[in-house]
Order: sequence, then structure tokens, then C-alpha cells
Amino acid sequence: MPIPSLHGPAAAGALEYSVHPANALFRRELARVFGDSVDYTRMLIIPTFQSARVDLVAMGAHAEEEKDRLFQTFYDWATGVCKRLQGAGHWADFTDPATGLPALGDRFTGVYPDVIGMQAMLNYDVIDTGCCKIITHPRFGTKVYPATMFTTAPLEDLLGAIQAQPPPASPA
Repeated sequence: MPIPSLHGPAAAGALEYSVHPANALFRRELARVFGDSVDYTRMLIIPTFQSARVDLVAMGAHAEEEKDRLFQTFYDWATGVCKRLQGAGHWADFTDPATGLPALGDRFTGVYPDVIGMQAMLNYDVIDTGCCKIITHPRFGTKVYPATMFTTAPLEDLLGAIQAQPPPASPA
């Protein structure tokens, strides 16, 4: 039974997310990222977005500091959600947006491309800068930090873990 796309908070400063079942193409690619011991038929993909203070297409110290700040916010939130799910006996992990590698589990031969995955799931526009691809969020434009979490937990358990995890701190 397909799981409908669900969307989380979109308030200013909030981490925005949606939940999507992994189709056959995603399942095949994710096996290269997370290995063969995961039940990909139950895989849920959770793309997240945080509004950035500066345009992340820009280069320089301000953009790098903002990326670091937003990564830490996502890392803290996603680690909390994943640990809650793992504590309940479910598989859960997330990828580092800079490398595409799993953050909590073993690393395998593949990397997860957040921007390409989000484009495929959400049909958002992408800018190809030559060295990387940048997602264009409908509200945040390119002032956005995308990152992705994954789990095989039932939808109800995932939503419970998200609700139980304190929300990321709003930007100062």
C-alpha cells in the first residue's frame, strides 16, 4: 500500500520535511549506500529543508559558516530521531549532505545525492553550477540547506519519533 507524501512544519526557522516511500529505482540505489542488510521494501525517505540566512550558491566564509551551522542543526535533529527509531528496533540512518555517505552506519560503495533525490521525489528545480547541483526550494529559493534521513520504521513510528524529538533551534 503506497504511503502518501506527508509534509512537516514550514514555519520560519523550522526544519521542513516530507515522507516518501522508496520506489524500485531508489531501493536499488540505496542498497549501494546502506548495504544489503536493510529491508528496502519498507524504506521511507525523509527529505528535509532548512531556510538559510545567506544564499548557499555563494562562495566564501559566510556561506561556509552557514552550511556548517545548518548541518549541525540537521545532524543533532536527525541523530535524535534515528536513535529513537533504533531504540524501538527499527533501522534508521541519514546521509551527510557534503559526502552522501551514511552518518550512523557502515559505508558501502555508493553515495546518496540529496539534490538529485529531492528533484526526483519533489520535482523541484535544480541549478547545475558545473561543480555541483543546487536545489531551488519553492519558498526559500537557493537560500536552503537540503539533507535526507531514511528508515524502515512504520510511518506511525517515524512520525512519533519526529514528534518526540525536540525541534531544531530557530536561527538566532
